[in-house]
Amino acid sequence: MYDGSLLLTAQKGFGIIGMLLTTPFWARDSACRSDYWCPPADVNQYAEFASWMVERYDGDGVDDAPGSPRIAAWQIWNEPNDTLLWPNIGNDGNARKRRYGQLLVAAYDAIKAADPTATVLTGGTYIYDGSCAGGICDGFNFFNADGGVFKQVPAARDAFDVFAVHPYIPTDSPDATYIPHVITVQGRLRNARNWLNDAAIGRRDAPIWITEMGWCTAPGTCPGNAIITEEQQANYMVRSLVIAQQTGVQHTSYFQFEDAFDDDGREWSNAAIVRNYTGSAYPPKPAYNAYRVLSSQLRNAVPVGIGPAHTHQYDAENFNGSGGVYHYRYTRGSAIIDVLWVPQGETIASFALESNRSVRLFDRDGGSLGPNVSNGRLNLNLSERPLIVVQE
Repeated sequence: MYDGSLLLTAQKGFGIIGMLLTTPFWARDSACRSDYWCPPADVNQYAEFASWMVERYDGDGVDDAPGSPRIAAWQIWNEPNDTLLWPNIGNDGNARKRRYGQLLVAAYDAIKAADPTATVLTGGTYIYDGSCAGGICDGFNFFNADGGVFKQVPAARDAFDVFAVHPYIPTDSPDATYIPHVITVQGRLRNARNWLNDAAIGRRDAPIWITEMGWCTAPGTCPGNAIITEEQQANYMVRSLVIAQQTGVQHTSYFQFEDAFDDDGREWSNAAIVRNYTGSAYPPKPAYNAYRVLSSQLRNAVPVGIGPAHTHQYDAENFNGSGGVYHYRYTRGSAIIDVLWVPQGETIASFALESNRSVRLFDRDGGSLGPNVSNGRLNLNLSERPLIVVQE
């Protein structure tokens, strides 16, 4: 079943991150055996499982699954900072962190032995500002506060290739103007980069991947009643993907494409960018079309930073204020691709075009717009709905 599904996924052009998580009843720690998410009692058994999975999908022709695709990236659990997904072991809250560090080291060594070229990710952790609330410590705290993973198992600092994060902001836009910059998507990703670069962590070499980020739409069941419109979902998705890439994130997995359970009553089901299965199709939401357009326009493009109309200023200590104009630029060969928006309201922006180039203007969903060009400048009416400009 898995082999066929993975092969079809690869054939459709998707890369695959293998997430290794949950423990069979017989292998769970005795302190939490009744819990589906209970950590394994023996991290070496988990490492054996990881080695077997990697060998099955490493594509080297030895012990591979018949006809299966290569899986080159492996994530070790999901949100281990959340006690619901990586429970306390007995009454010792630090024991769960120590066990995760031991698990990460054992799995990393086993995966690299099976496939030296594989990429190993930490379990994607929610990141905020280094704090704890409601039984959940954010990723920075979980890994390196007193009693944290790295403090108890120093070898875990080097037992990953990629730091995986989940910078969810379920109640707000990724660039909300009424929250401090430091907890916008841009701020959280800057925090993560600075944290990894700090001498206390010493992982300047580790890239950041977002393995979950999304927003939940009505109708349906959303966490904390954090429900937004489908139009907002499409806008937030495009803006967050561009912000992440321009902040140095190597890879982003949006959560989620479709709800496997087709159940509006299941929490987070309506974060999907398609609606539930009708018996013959998955009707697309606006976010589906927006994702298709953005990925098509930016395919093989290289982020090069801010464009000339950019007025947004990042200041970790302050609120966004009006937010300013977000203007991010990419190049692909001789072509220049720009993505522009404002986080609230509407404004007019203008910037000089390169000489001897054609210019095309697209809305978020790919509709072709007539560019307003005057004296070599492109004039734009910007809103929360991003625009894409292509000069070539």
